[in-house]
Amino acid sequence: MNLETFEITLGNSVVAKFLEPGTHTFVHGKTLDIPEGCFGLSFELGTPEMDNPTADRWTDVDRFIYGIRNYVMIFEK
Repeated sequence: MNLETFEITLGNSVVAKFLEPGTHTFVHGKTLDIPEGCFGLSFELGTPEMDNPTADRWTDVDRFIYGIRNYVMIFEK
């Protein structure tokens, strides 16, 4: 864990950012609240792999398989 950036590098070289309780802003200004007594790990997974993606044409499979931007897991202490 890098204590300056609060980033954790996992064994497979995936980097996750530690999130303290509070409101956090992500891609396109979307926010997520981490409740008191919890913490989160944010995985920034890059840009969509689809050609000319638009929010209107994306299915759930497109969003969660082909076009993931951020994935956040929230843990209760």
